[in-house]
Amino acid sequence: MDYFPFENFEIYTTLNSDEIFYRFRAAIETKKTWWKPLFAIKKSYYGVVNRNSFWMVRVATLARNFTPEVSGTIRQDVSGSFILISIRLSSLSLIFWTFWLGAISYLFFNEVANLILEMIKTGLWQMSSLWKNLPLLGMFIFGYLLVMVSFKVEADHIKDFLLKLTDAKNENIRYKDKFFGLTEFQIIKRIFLVVVIAISGWIIYNLI
Repeated sequence: MDYFPFENFEIYTTLNSDEIFYRFRAAIETKKTWWKPLFAIKKSYYGVVNRNSFWMVRVATLARNFTPEVSGTIRQDVSGSFILISIRLSSLSLIFWTFWLGAISYLFFNEVANLILEMIKTGLWQMSSLWKNLPLLGMFIFGYLLVMVSFKVEADHIKDFLLKLTDAKNENIRYKDKFFGLTEFQIIKRIFLVVVIAISGWIIYNLI
């Protein structure tokens, strides 16, 4: 997805599932204990590797906020294997990011709703009040880009690692463009619709 911190895709490789399993076990640190510091991990990734599934994070980003997590399943095919992969923010990071953007959006659109309400009542459009809230818009853009740029950079690192590990190429990647059964454009349309309905409802409620 281009505008959300989620990526779902499938990699096809000529390796069989056993070869993939052993390569993942060799490349991913699976034995980190509570007393072992991050800098002591020699491998680039830490995680859990099972016969038909895996979970991992990049060690270089473990101490940072908004670290992407990678989960996947391995499916044997006649001439090779398919690896279904999901890259996304951790649940805690996603909740914090959503709350941050949601709170800023609420403050900004609440002011927009109040301006529209004031214009309906008085016939005057107080643009000066809106300009005062532009820093909120700047905070929203900053928070959004901070996470998205970081996520995309890390996702590219992860994809390069997976391609090299499985002897696959970029053309072996097939992207899944849906999340919860919705395309990215459908999600954006629903968010926009919710915002319009919320503003309209607030205005109507205060006019009654």
